[in-house]
Amino acid sequence: MKYLSNAFSLNMLNTFENYEVKIKKLRDIEKIYNSDVVSCIGHQDLANILNVQFNRASIMLNRGDILYVAQYIGERLPEGTKELPSGARIEFFEIEIF
Repeated sequence: MKYLSNAFSLNMLNTFENYEVKIKKLRDIEKIYNSDVVSCIGHQDLANILNVQFNRASIMLNRGDILYVAQYIGERLPEGTKELPSGARIEFFEIEIF
């Protein structure tokens, strides 16, 4: 499965067996929006900015899953915002579970 989230936690791993996790910073985010990615963005304002479904779901990652993380960097988002505040940015990462 492929997921889009605003965070990555070790608690997302299905078990605490020996996993390998590969983290890659993305330059091209089109594949996130052009594939069957399940939104797990648990922050309403960030979901608005990304134009994806707000979904405060708990997920369990297994080997072969990919988690895309939209990492917001900046001051706290104003409530109800639909655009990034001045000076803020979002960096995207691809996390593969092996």
